[in-house]
Amino acid sequence: MQENNSVLTLKYLPDGGIQLDRNVCPTCPVNVTSETMKENVMQKNPFLNISILFRAFIALVLFSAFNSLALASLVYYDGFVAGEDLSKGEYVANPGADTEGRYRLTEGQNPNIPGFTGSWQHEKAPWDFGAPLAVAPIPSLEYPGVVSTGNAVARRWAEGMSYRRFDNVFRGEGVRVLYLSMLFQLSDPTAEGRFELSRIADSSRNGVGLDFNSIQRGRITPFGAFSNSPNTIPSSDQTNLLVIKFELSEAGSRFTMWLNPDDLSAEENNQPIFQRVVRNLDINYLVFKRFEGGTAENGIVFDELRIATAWDSDLFEGTLRRSSEP
Repeated sequence: MQENNSVLTLKYLPDGGIQLDRNVCPTCPVNVTSETMKENVMQKNPFLNISILFRAFIALVLFSAFNSLALASLVYYDGFVAGEDLSKGEYVANPGADTEGRYRLTEGQNPNIPGFTGSWQHEKAPWDFGAPLAVAPIPSLEYPGVVSTGNAVARRWAEGMSYRRFDNVFRGEGVRVLYLSMLFQLSDPTAEGRFELSRIADSSRNGVGLDFNSIQRGRITPFGAFSNSPNTIPSSDQTNLLVIKFELSEAGSRFTMWLNPDDLSAEENNQPIFQRVVRNLDINYLVFKRFEGGTAENGIVFDELRIATAWDSDLFEGTLRRSSEP
């Protein structure tokens, strides 16, 4: 910017002030606030004053917006919130043709959740927000260091599967790193089921996930690409935290899995329970599966599903604002 053959350079300082450099005016202030600058530097030209302040304001707004986007690592979040508005990411009672009053994960249940496309589908019997019908949807699971909102999804003793298709969150060119975190609970430690991120929605262990009691009784078994982890954990009714790291590339992908990591502040401070390199790791679906077995009303419960680009606070605490929200 020039005034009377001189050049003004405007810079923001860490302490909140503004640095003004003018190459023909060694007595100009070096560090001034916006009020001092307005009164002492630009009083010769009111139009110039307005122009510079407007440009400074726009630059600050753009910088703040860019900085917020650059720091946000969360790309997907579902707290399974029972509500009345699908456009706000809420789950509704009686989705599609359903008339039994449940918040079911079935055809027509298509909450606006970034990272997904289409509605939930089901086979045999759908997962829902808990039983019995006369009781309000079950509350969200809780785990130290993890922010919980809304409700949770569960399946009773009868066999059934619900699944929903991802959009392109696991696809793209080059090397990509994604982290997934999720809470789960076996309110009935004998319940049999499976959680899977898979290529096709048939829950045949073609992807990455956890098996509950069906591979080994009394144990939770991580698996990936048809291979079981040698490390398992006992089935219990406590709330557990699953974290999976995906290092994706066309040449070969690696996934690393943690169960109940001790230190949520840093990835390197935790010992993984399973790691495997896969040539073609192709993920299209999120799958919840319940087999026969167990007696509890809500034998297997899932909640707080997050996908982020880094192991940071967003992976355990972040939430996403839906596009329809103010």
